[in-house]
Amino acid sequence: MTDDIRIDDLANPVLNDLQRAAIEYGDSQHTELTIDAVRAAATARTGLDDFGPDDFVERLGVQLDEMNADEERTGIGRMMMFGDCTRYAANRLLIQRYWSEYPESLDVTIDRPIDVVALPRSGSTHLENLVGADRRLRHLPVYVAAQPAPAPAQESGDDRVDPRWTRAEARWELMSQNEVMAAMHEHSPDHACGENELQIPDFASYQWEWMAHVPRFRTSTTQRTRPRTTGTCATCSRSSRISSRVLRGGCSSRTSTASSSARCSRPIPTPPS
Repeated sequence: MTDDIRIDDLANPVLNDLQRAAIEYGDSQHTELTIDAVRAAATARTGLDDFGPDDFVERLGVQLDEMNADEERTGIGRMMMFGDCTRYAANRLLIQRYWSEYPESLDVTIDRPIDVVALPRSGSTHLENLVGADRRLRHLPVYVAAQPAPAPAQESGDDRVDPRWTRAEARWELMSQNEVMAAMHEHSPDHACGENELQIPDFASYQWEWMAHVPRFRTSTTQRTRPRTTGTCATCSRSSRISSRVLRGGCSSRTSTASSSARCSRPIPTPPS
């Protein structure tokens, strides 16, 4: 028996029944890829409307324009892109709300961070995972990167598990059905995650280039003139501080209690004391 995974239909993909049904469904739907539609959907999801500085709007617009200009983008692809944009715009709203309610969180010190800087596909993710496996260190877990700030009045379930963790577990169960994805890049809730995820709500991350054919997004004025590093991105750097607030401690439990939230690496964030 071998653990090798061989992809023999890369040039001419062979779709299964579920994939064909998804494409057919997407083609039957109309997805409005506009700034107003994304902002409205994010507001409806969170009940919030303060996006903070509006410089992200132009970058979001360039991204959506590229999607609309891509004649080969399928209907399901447009739906997925709208879902991603909405989710990250919603995260932006949640982050802005957290800053406004708990400005002290911006003063949290990220002590002696270890930065992994490398070219794409050079093994940086594996190195990040190795470093993150050291229990003396605190890494950014997937479930926190997916939603750095909790939703208003968010509560743990009866099992006292952070609902963000539960949602991340469900996403990973779905993603891991693709054996190639599961073998290539684990995204289980507690797995180490790159901070590029924290840049996405600012719509200034190179990660958007992984999701679609967006050449103008890379060369647009707003993208070229912004330093493409975590420390100079306002949304990202402040999101890092929220995550630092969540991660300080070192407990491996994913539960959240009033007495342990400042000690556990996976509680729902509480106001800084």
